[in-house]
Amino acid sequence: MKRPYVITLHYKNNLISKFNLKYPEQAFEYANDNLITVMRDEKIPIKEIKRMFLLFVEQFYTMRVNKVKCKSSDHNLFMAAFLALMKMNIIQDNNENGFIITKRKLKNKKLKFIN
Repeated sequence: MKRPYVITLHYKNNLISKFNLKYPEQAFEYANDNLITVMRDEKIPIKEIKRMFLLFVEQFYTMRVNKVKCKSSDHNLFMAAFLALMKMNIIQDNNENGFIITKRKLKNKKLKFIN
């Protein structure tokens, strides 16, 4: 199935990550599922989860700014941590931080001219 939507994640005025989505809510479902799974399975207090997510977001930001190659699983974890922190109002949606969900642009097909 095609993924007609794109979410871009911006942190400290930098484009950090970009994902293709099937529907706009998919990113939030992934973030919620990740947060709930961590809390239930590991029985970690929410205060500690917030701290771990914030440390990961900062570390991932540093890696991206320094142009260190990152795995796709790291990008997925960044999206989950970033959106979870935004949902908990630890990272504020403002001019520097946030996300944008847009419809994917269709590629233009080359036109053939008939002589």
